[in-house]
Amino acid sequence: MIEDLKDGEGEDLERRTKLIDFDWAGRAGVVRYPLHLSEGIRWAPGVVDYALITQEHDLYMLDQLSVQRICA
Repeated sequence: MIEDLKDGEGEDLERRTKLIDFDWAGRAGVVRYPLHLSEGIRWAPGVVDYALITQEHDLYMLDQLSVQRICA
């Protein structure tokens, strides 16, 4: 979870929480994305089925979470 839920004064819980899936955890450049990635997600450039996961991908996705938080 990215945010602390204790200060939720009536905010929509779904908008305030993010889950991190560690099933894909591993060393950058060694671990791969699974097949059949969701088409409903704005992936980092270069992310395709079974591509190697890079630090750049992680930083892009982290930045996307920050942008969503600022715009919400």
